[in-house]
Amino acid sequence: MNPNDNTNTNRGIPQLSNVATLEEMRRDFEIVAAQDLSVEALGYANLIKRLAELQPEITSNPMGHDYEDLYYKFRWLGLEQHEPTQIIELFQKHFALTYEIPEYVVWEKLRRRLVSLLSIEARTKLKADILSALRQNEESITDEGVIKDGVGQKGTVKNWLMDLQIALGTQPIDPIKLSDYLVSGNNTRSLSGVSRERINALIQLVEKLKLPSDTIEGYEAAVPYDNEGEVGEILGGQLVSTGKEHAKLSQELSQIDRILKGVVPAVSTPVPTTAPIATTEKKPPTKIGSQQVVELYEQNPAMRQAIADAEQKILSAIGGGKFDVRVEMGTAIAQADRARVIAMLIVLAKTQDLFTLIETDGGFRDWLRGQYGPEAENQFTKQPADPLFYSLWLQQLLEERLQMAASDAAKVGTLIANLVGRRYLKAAYLETSTGRFVWAPIRKQKDRLVFAQ
Repeated sequence: MNPNDNTNTNRGIPQLSNVATLEEMRRDFEIVAAQDLSVEALGYANLIKRLAELQPEITSNPMGHDYEDLYYKFRWLGLEQHEPTQIIELFQKHFALTYEIPEYVVWEKLRRRLVSLLSIEARTKLKADILSALRQNEESITDEGVIKDGVGQKGTVKNWLMDLQIALGTQPIDPIKLSDYLVSGNNTRSLSGVSRERINALIQLVEKLKLPSDTIEGYEAAVPYDNEGEVGEILGGQLVSTGKEHAKLSQELSQIDRILKGVVPAVSTPVPTTAPIATTEKKPPTKIGSQQVVELYEQNPAMRQAIADAEQKILSAIGGGKFDVRVEMGTAIAQADRARVIAMLIVLAKTQDLFTLIETDGGFRDWLRGQYGPEAENQFTKQPADPLFYSLWLQQLLEERLQMAASDAAKVGTLIANLVGRRYLKAAYLETSTGRFVWAPIRKQKDRLVFAQ
């Protein structure tokens, strides 16, 4: 079934009253969910909506409820494509459906959407609005109810969050106290395993929503780093080492926080680690304070606003059907309009069209052949979405065509990687010894390009 079929006549339109149509939709949903196809998911949601408008009688059909559930499930799969108001609506009225989507991680979907918001303030506000929406959600998520003041109530999202607040307060929750609550709380001790897992997942999400985005713990983007050969990521206030167990990190988290802001160069304060830095004691988030907030791609507020404005204009042009990405990209490059180019990269990453542009970029193909030979071009033809070529394409675009400094270009690389997929984080990283972002070195090995170890 083609979700992009815009036909407006009844000829050839799938009939929602036909059981086969519903079964096909469900099969398509499983494929889209398994492959995490957010753009296609939104296309299917729009298709169901169009078909329901053309066939209003489906609302009185028992299958009407099945299509409604599918519609909102597809929207959850396409969460990162939604506007903030649409996201808030999903959390307030349709959150329970997330438990019915196999392997669905709400925070990871939401995190990717938050990273695409250029304003830190907007990220914090959206998280606060979502938390407020959840506290108003009247959907039941457990068969077991909640007893409050001796009165039994339904096991809704709202009632469970109220029970949590009464038991543990509104501040970040200590993991030990949370474990005690889940096992021996007045309303949780008799929960089934499934219900307890649901409540735990809800609480873990809420804990992340509590953290302002201008704290190192609440900052949503993953930042890859390299500390003298010890590699890993900074995410959610933790240094996650992926190197050898005996290796040591040379920076404390607070110092790396300052490096990310470009405030100070790195200094050597060894902190041994073999795992994510974490303690059993929950502490208030570390406020970044008056210093410029952590930003991966630009620290200049004026530039950040210019990118946001350019993105809105691009989205409006796309919505009006008058946008040729190649022409627009070429014009922006010719005008050295960095803000517009970065905005287009963000839009293309969110819509999953970036690699189509890379694959069909004849100028990059010529550059690649000239720099690395025909073998590299053949490798690119076979694997155009390889992180290697993502890295090289951005380097050529940002550094050679737009004359950006290498560190600024690499910061853009880390931002876009957070949107297109975590495997692309290997393309660039924070070098803690200098406090600069750098591209991962690439070399030839037996006529193939590889990332240097």
